[in-house]
Amino acid sequence: MEQKKTPVYVLTGFLGSGKTTLLKEMLTAEKSAGRTPAVVLNELGEANVEKSYFNEETLIEKLNGCICCTIQTDLTDDLLDFFTYSKKKPDVMFIEGTGVADPLQVMDGLTDPRLQAFIDIKSVIGVVDAARYIEYQSMFSSSKEVREVLRSHLLHSSLLILNKVDECDVRTLEKVKKKIDKAKPSSVPVIEASFGDVLHEELMMSRFEHNSENSQKQRQEIQHSHSHSHFQALHIEPETQLQKENLKNWLESLPEQVVRVKGIVHMKGEGKRAILQYSPGSLSLEPLSHRDEDGGQRLIIIGYNINSADINESFSKMM
Repeated sequence: MEQKKTPVYVLTGFLGSGKTTLLKEMLTAEKSAGRTPAVVLNELGEANVEKSYFNEETLIEKLNGCICCTIQTDLTDDLLDFFTYSKKKPDVMFIEGTGVADPLQVMDGLTDPRLQAFIDIKSVIGVVDAARYIEYQSMFSSSKEVREVLRSHLLHSSLLILNKVDECDVRTLEKVKKKIDKAKPSSVPVIEASFGDVLHEELMMSRFEHNSENSQKQRQEIQHSHSHSHFQALHIEPETQLQKENLKNWLESLPEQVVRVKGIVHMKGEGKRAILQYSPGSLSLEPLSHRDEDGGQRLIIIGYNINSADINESFSKMM
């Protein structure tokens, strides 16, 4: 008797686009329907500061690399071990790649012949930040690396979520939509959203085409495609509590090559640590649950061609 395969959904999108918010919404809906999800989380750095969001989930973490290249084989092997030895298989699996992951390369890992008995790839969901899309496409305020990553998300997703439309005026939104329509395959639908609020049935539709001929062509492309090779993650572990205003000023002073900062921090005057999420122009601090109170702090600065010494020095001066 052929075993039932686990549906798999891949979430991709640039740093700060709202992938994790969307993932949390999808998990809530699946559990409300009585299904048991599993989650694969990938981070460029040595720690996943968003892990506390998924305390109640079956979780596979892939750290210190990107599942689309440096730890792609590890992902395949870990999934093989998971599905081979787990006593209870999940009803559905969600894979959230790093913000610089190429969906094409992630799919190459998932289409390993050894995995085909266990998983059924349903969709590659690309999340696009409508509020910053034009800025990221600009040669003057972005970089070649960023533009190539964004292009790969548009080209290789089976569904696009145009997120944060509430942060755009009508004229800007229309401009963004026209640019995306020109860049994406005509068959790929686009759904507008704010805060990742999308009809769950739309997200869970099967949209991935299994085509062995295309897969071979894509594997050849993959060998020549490493558009995020210059992205890096710098780690800072503050030893004392932080002043909120000083931290905010420091974040805003970071060079334009820094595209995202994540972390777990303890602000002066606050009883609990908080999850920090920062992209240029946007800072959020969300209190951690008491179950994660080990007292440590860490910041993960993600960017391209960043000068680690300069950033460490500026942080020290801020302290």
